[in-house]
Amino acid sequence: MKIKSDIDSEFLDAAEQEIYQILLNQHLSYNDRWFSSPFIVRVMTLLRYIGICLSLLGITLTIYVLWNKPVWCPLWINLNYLALTFILFLVIFYFMPSIDSSLKQWSRNYAFKNCKKIAGNCVKEARKLAPYLAEYEFKANTISYYRIKSDVSTLAWTRKLKGVAFHGKRATVFFKKWTAFIPMLIVLHEKFEPVEIILDNLSIDTKSIVKAQDTINLNQK
Repeated sequence: MKIKSDIDSEFLDAAEQEIYQILLNQHLSYNDRWFSSPFIVRVMTLLRYIGICLSLLGITLTIYVLWNKPVWCPLWINLNYLALTFILFLVIFYFMPSIDSSLKQWSRNYAFKNCKKIAGNCVKEARKLAPYLAEYEFKANTISYYRIKSDVSTLAWTRKLKGVAFHGKRATVFFKKWTAFIPMLIVLHEKFEPVEIILDNLSIDTKSIVKAQDTINLNQK
């Protein structure tokens, strides 16, 4: 079975935006799972308390050595710098919740920028060639992508169809699993229905871009 689509700059603008939305949803969902993971939360909390205790112990021992100047203390150790180091670690571990909050915001901002860049790269080659005719040939669980321009057909790639897929009106993005955020394959199309029939026959689960971004405000940065 073959599916053909006329590709131009307007088509690619819409496709790039859909790809961006799908990638962003996956990346932000991954971030949320990571930062809200009970295991990660427990580990970070434990590390914080251990860090505070060790820092206080280090400060106490350093003050003791500075005050008593025991003979067993190596002369090459700069106790003033050592004390400042322990104090610095104490401050870091004490304010770790605030640092964690800043890290979450940084990760979110990075997701917006990175997904925008990846989406642009996904259609970069297509923009160079547009306008042209895109042809996808489906054979069993294999898909071949041809770019046709001036009646010349060029094979771009051949891939195995597998995993799961998010789709919009102009693009379908395949991932290894629902929780993944690195795309394996992208198909450009004028309508999703023909692609949907093929994916249904291959038992590949799909979700629409609307359902994918129910909880994500894509305009928020």
